[in-house]
Amino acid sequence: QYGLTHIDIVKVDAEGHDFDVIKGFHSAIEEGIIDMFQFEYNQFTLAARRALRDFFKLFAERYLICRLLPNGLEACGYHPVLENFGQSNWVAVRRGMIDAAAIRHFSISAAKGLP
Repeated sequence: QYGLTHIDIVKVDAEGHDFDVIKGFHSAIEEGIIDMFQFEYNQFTLAARRALRDFFKLFAERYLICRLLPNGLEACGYHPVLENFGQSNWVAVRRGMIDAAAIRHFSISAAKGLP
């Protein structure tokens, strides 16, 4: 509607309905026009009958999913141990934008003790 061709980041805070909001961006995800999504995962996610696995499946092909930590982004693959519904913030980073400069800028590191 507004003719946007690129979006740096979409911040979602929908009290458990983050997955459904992000799913509404399906076309933009497919076209690769959004570099990053930031979303919350917590007990409200459970109340909305969603799981962290749903986010990993939605973003699997085009984004690297990272936990948002005070010292940067921690990249990890999905593992059931992550399904604790504790308050956490996550960032999905479009794979096509990840290079050495992005890794330094966002302090992206591999998860320790997780996939």
